[in-house]
Amino acid sequence: MGGDPRGGCGRCCCCCYWGSWGTPRGPPPLCDPRVLEWFILEARDMEKALVGCGPRCELPEALPVPYPGVNFNEWPRLEAAARAGDVRGGVASLAAAAARARELLAADARMRPLLERANSGARSLARLLRDMTAQVRGGGAGPRRDHVIWGAGPMGGPCVSPPHPPPPRQWQVRSLDRLLAVHSSFLHGKVRLFLMDACGQPIRH
Repeated sequence: MGGDPRGGCGRCCCCCYWGSWGTPRGPPPLCDPRVLEWFILEARDMEKALVGCGPRCELPEALPVPYPGVNFNEWPRLEAAARAGDVRGGVASLAAAAARARELLAADARMRPLLERANSGARSLARLLRDMTAQVRGGGAGPRRDHVIWGAGPMGGPCVSPPHPPPPRQWQVRSLDRLLAVHSSFLHGKVRLFLMDACGQPIRH
């Protein structure tokens, strides 16, 4: 079988980044595009696994999820803390939705592992975002400090997001396949755009 970047070397790469990043000597792991790409590929794999699942994917209650679209005219005008809050809140919402769906479909042996992966991935991404906060606040090397996430603001003053970011604009989903589609789109869209801006990488629509 062909090599999969999410298995073997891919997972080892991510683990090395997460495990070794405890000093301010380098940029945060999320400033390496390969780390977010790993999360995106995982999300797409889960989404593809449920193509055509039909009624089996229906949820007994609607679950709130973040709106995955990006308004490219509005986004650059948002304050850094607003962009950070939107992304952090969205990732937290995805983790909560996956956890709730897992409870609702606990008896389904096929769905449970997918939902555990979705919840675990969202929680891991949330931890990396929180660690990014700590590094910027602690003065470590890494993302741009002029208008980035939780570092200094455009004029050099503090621009720290609130400890509990405001909830992002939300949708509601009533099926598991739709939940995982939003998960994939949010990572590929808003999270990716946010990190490109925060880490000083070229932004491509």
